[in-house]
Amino acid sequence: MTESFPLLTVENVKHWYCEVEPHWSGFDIAKAVGCCPSTVYRFMDSHGITVRSMSQANFVRFECPHKYQSFLKQRNSEDFKSRQSEIAKKIMRKPEVRKRFLKATRALNSNILSPQQKIILSLLITHKSLFLTDLACMMELDTKKVHRSLEGLFRRQLVFRVKDVNNASTNPRKPQFRYTITQKGVEIFTLADSKEPFDYKELVSQVKSGCKKKKSASSSFSDHIGKHQGRILEFLLEHGPSFLIDLTTLGLGKQTVDASLKRLCDRGFLNREREVNENYTLSPNHKRQFLYSLTDKGRIYIQDYESQKNSI
Repeated sequence: MTESFPLLTVENVKHWYCEVEPHWSGFDIAKAVGCCPSTVYRFMDSHGITVRSMSQANFVRFECPHKYQSFLKQRNSEDFKSRQSEIAKKIMRKPEVRKRFLKATRALNSNILSPQQKIILSLLITHKSLFLTDLACMMELDTKKVHRSLEGLFRRQLVFRVKDVNNASTNPRKPQFRYTITQKGVEIFTLADSKEPFDYKELVSQVKSGCKKKKSASSSFSDHIGKHQGRILEFLLEHGPSFLIDLTTLGLGKQTVDASLKRLCDRGFLNREREVNENYTLSPNHKRQFLYSLTDKGRIYIQDYESQKNSI
């Protein structure tokens, strides 16, 4: 007991800090006594009362209902989230932490195989060694997609490759990579097969259906145009066929307008024909330039777009 704080005794502190359920913290004892938390901790240190560690203190705090609720409120606040994100950004900027994080993510993803990689490993186990073209023919997929999966397997040391002559190719003199599975690849494939057994035919159909869905999704967005291309179509709808110099009055750069016009022509929104621009006074011989005009597809597209914009 001290003169300033008569309730601050060894018996009271031990009772509150160690015996009462849920246990009091140093801040709770300081409120009850009417002093600072540092005074309580100095008193405990001088009288040989062991202070809980941070993990033990958090465990005790979560046992108390009202403290746990206040903790959740504090954690869900915007101020706490902003401070947490700032601290995480500072920590992730350190090169040591980034290296450890990359190592941990690679270790977690080392045993994960995509459906294409599973098919490739199963084919290499049965046929021992295959070329890229052979794998693409067996899987009935594009060589670029198969090559991407093989590169991922090679980086993870699941597949070994050696340059060899492929007599079945169109250019047999040009050496190609012959792929073989490594011992690590066999172990990971057997581990993945034991966890989730799969059928070869079902996997192939799953991969093909995924490729078809991606193609249909990309084709649905094939008619989408950028904001510069939309402004060019609106200008041509309003002013009729125009030259490149006329389109630069939109406030866009000449290179930007030229690139947008080429894309629109390639996609069938515009037609272009070489005509003499009488307004082009820099050349006395009336230099022939491209005259751009809307096609039926481009006219229908921009009219639908304007009608939707007006309805909104």
